[in-house]
Amino acid sequence: MKFGYDFVGDAFNADPTSPAYNPVATPDANPDDCGGHGTHVAGIIGGNSATDNFKGVAPNVTLGAYRVFGCAGSTTSDIILAAMERAKADGMQVINQSLGASFQWPQYPTAQAADRLVRDGIVMVASIGNSGTSGLYAAGAPGVGKDVIGVASYDNVAIKAKSMYAGSDNKAYGFLDATGAAATPATGPSLWRAPARPPAWLMAARPWPLVA
Repeated sequence: MKFGYDFVGDAFNADPTSPAYNPVATPDANPDDCGGHGTHVAGIIGGNSATDNFKGVAPNVTLGAYRVFGCAGSTTSDIILAAMERAKADGMQVINQSLGASFQWPQYPTAQAADRLVRDGIVMVASIGNSGTSGLYAAGAPGVGKDVIGVASYDNVAIKAKSMYAGSDNKAYGFLDATGAAATPATGPSLWRAPARPPAWLMAARPWPLVA
């Protein structure tokens, strides 16, 4: 590891719902991670062990570690942005971020910054988010950046969602409640009408497996 910087320290935790909430960053001299997540990802990228007969994607790579999480909890966009700027200043050619703020758009600050770094010639790779089971629009920033390589795993099985039954064939349509919207009626005919459809939609909300 030739480059690195700790932006937060072990005790940092930006989650206000956590009993260990501590938004005060106290960086130390070692940009290690407590849980081994960063080490694991770095091993996939640059692992090179003759003893274990293992080589990563780029075994001769020069690595930099830029720590933005404490031992528990979350972090903030401004800290992530500072780490991205530091990585650029250190001459990193590829920046991998195994992190993401879910339910975001390409206009989110970290996504915008990642796109800017791509324009500066840096390859940006990021997790697309861990909230895929919540359905459409669950992808996270910076992975949703226009020129960012967003990485995710995908299981083509099913999700659980509320369902709306509509039309003369009483077909089920999955949906999620909109943030800030009134509660969805649980049973009975709704007041909504659909253009070029039968006079009213019969709605019922209940968990329903939908094939992805």
